[in-house]
Amino acid sequence: MTGKLIKYEIRSSIRLIGLIWIALLAVSVLLGIVMGIFDRLMQAHGAIAVLGKLLSVIPPLLYTGIFIAMFVITILLVLLRFYRGLLGDEGYLMHTLPVKPWQLITAKGVVAAGVVIVSSIVAVLSIMILVGFDDFSGMMRGIGNMLESLADEPKYILVVIEGVILMVLSALQSVYRIYAAMAIGQLADKYRALASLAAYIAINIALTVLFVAIILIGDATGLDYVLGRWLMGVDFTEKTFTIIQMTMGAMFLVTVVQLAAFHVITERILSLKLNLL
Repeated sequence: MTGKLIKYEIRSSIRLIGLIWIALLAVSVLLGIVMGIFDRLMQAHGAIAVLGKLLSVIPPLLYTGIFIAMFVITILLVLLRFYRGLLGDEGYLMHTLPVKPWQLITAKGVVAAGVVIVSSIVAVLSIMILVGFDDFSGMMRGIGNMLESLADEPKYILVVIEGVILMVLSALQSVYRIYAAMAIGQLADKYRALASLAAYIAINIALTVLFVAIILIGDATGLDYVLGRWLMGVDFTEKTFTIIQMTMGAMFLVTVVQLAAFHVITERILSLKLNLL
């Protein structure tokens, strides 16, 4: 049933944002072509020179507008799909389905995180398209150098894989953090948007205080000194890889703990304290 919920959520979410993704990539290609002929048009005279000036302004403005719109719509999708589907009018229908609250939350969270990741990938691709039109050979050399580095040090392929997994989990954790704040905010009878915003700010402050406390405890107990001494004993050629792995491991642990905590908070509130208006 969770799979069916995810399919429904994908169909509902991708209608608008999918068009924005296609538009951004198309405008990137258009802007790359225009910038390629811009210099020659500017060297001309009369109407052609005027055309060159227009081409130098309109495509960049169009690209910037779509680029910003993509991220605005992505954020609105994350917020509105959850609020309308589980906390608003649609919630009366969704919560009568023969599924558990955690399945509803998971479906919306997975798709929202996917939308965030794809939007980020599309943004990077659009920039790569522009760079490719400007200096395609330079971009290909950079990609080639990166692939050669990975071939020389195959163990760093593991770092790339870990980075991709961490990126996915981080996106999901960020979405669930918003969901937890919105679930807390819906407990209020009035001004739920403000209550949700206040809850989100409070969660971030609490996490910041917690992380600072952990760092201070590590400093007070001498844990950082012990760790530093241990790293000094590691072979120099392995030190960088070891530090990266330790950092990735710590980030993975922190992300997973937060993800689980936010999911439990949201699920418990929707299961026990749902307050639809």
